[in-house]
Amino acid sequence: MHINRTDFIMRVSILFALIVCNVFNWIPFFSWTALGLYGLFMFMMTIRRPYFLLKYFGYVFSSTAVIVGCTMCEFSGSYLNELWDWSRYVGSLPLLCTQHVIFYLLLAFFDGMSKIQTVNTPPPPTHTRTLVSNSSNQYRANEYLHYIAILCVLVLLVMFLRIARNPAFIIKMGRVAYEDKFHVRTGIFRNLANNSFILVAFPMLDYFNGHKRTGKAGMILYILYFLWNGSKFGPFIVFLSTFTFINYGQILKIDRNKIIKYVYAVFFVVMVLVVVAGAIFINARGGVIDEYLTMRTAGQGQLWWKTYAITDRTHLDEFDDELNGIFKPNDIRSNVGEMYGEYKNMYLCCNNLKYISARLKGGSAYTSCGFACAYYYLMIPGVLIWAVFIAFLLSTFTNAILSAVKRTKYLRVILLMKLLSNTQNMMSTFLFNSFFTPSSIITFLLLIADYWYEYTTSRRTTSISLHSELMQ
Repeated sequence: MHINRTDFIMRVSILFALIVCNVFNWIPFFSWTALGLYGLFMFMMTIRRPYFLLKYFGYVFSSTAVIVGCTMCEFSGSYLNELWDWSRYVGSLPLLCTQHVIFYLLLAFFDGMSKIQTVNTPPPPTHTRTLVSNSSNQYRANEYLHYIAILCVLVLLVMFLRIARNPAFIIKMGRVAYEDKFHVRTGIFRNLANNSFILVAFPMLDYFNGHKRTGKAGMILYILYFLWNGSKFGPFIVFLSTFTFINYGQILKIDRNKIIKYVYAVFFVVMVLVVVAGAIFINARGGVIDEYLTMRTAGQGQLWWKTYAITDRTHLDEFDDELNGIFKPNDIRSNVGEMYGEYKNMYLCCNNLKYISARLKGGSAYTSCGFACAYYYLMIPGVLIWAVFIAFLLSTFTNAILSAVKRTKYLRVILLMKLLSNTQNMMSTFLFNSFFTPSSIITFLLLIADYWYEYTTSRRTTSISLHSELMQ
């Protein structure tokens, strides 16, 4: 991957300045400086690599939300209801900004190593028979995509019809209370809701493949479903990030200057979503917009902030808690009192353990604790190891999906998106058990079989071709 000299100097300079901020992190000025350096880094990425930002928009947004939330915890002096504690300055912001800059540099590095598989166009066929064969295969693949998209639309329709009579914004209920009262996430519907971004991805692909009605129907049903069930923000950010990611091949065809404008447009849409989410919150619970913004923003960074405050040594001797949790159930309600992953982090950070147990019994858990857990176990080395691990997995699965989309291997797309979903969940929660469920194990086996079939078929085709050339 080629990096020009100016970019290299800027990145090294920002990293060095962030390290200085970490050395003097007890001084608030250096926390503000670290925040400014993170903003400078993201602005530089917007100008230099706008395609990259759109490709990984979901992670850019989540990391920025965590940093803004941590800033609230450091400087607002507000009471954090979910931790039963007052926010105060502890100097956690410089390390948080540094780890996310390093994470994106690693993500860009791994992405640069693998993106040639998704961007480069294979050479055109030279034989008429090959051309006809490829055209026929492309047509058949497009038909398969359309059928998959129709199936996804029907599933989204069934999901929406289950709740259509009781919109949450009319009866003024939040998502968790609404889903609990109307049994929205029960049985197979819980799995469908958890993997809803896969259901909307195929209508999106079908839309750009010429089937506008199917694509629009799928996207509209997705938005209506999560609007109806009381969701305020998360699913709509997932919708935006899935749209920019799954259609990355189309985005590459757009002029670079226009792309920069699109990046700004996406962030404007995010701000609109914040306002809409605030309005929904006020409608459901009362209160004021300031309360919502404080709760939502601080909530994104509160676990990192509190973990940094209470961690004064490594806890590697406790890591067997994570190993013991690998085969435990994924359902939040089944993990009351458990000490692994996000559940352990919630109990460690909150001053009222009974409150955490009550939250878990109600099916609600906190978010954005992956880096916090890594810091708890190994402090700074743990953060760096976690950044490398997650960046590698995200880049690998993301580019593998885009490669499969380009080559119209839609079964492989479904399997890889399942693993990408598991990785995203692990990044946020430090839970590894989603990779060890029966569905994930079956996914792994099917994926291995798919790649093995492609490998053996390719070898057989190459062997036949060589034999034909020798016979001539």
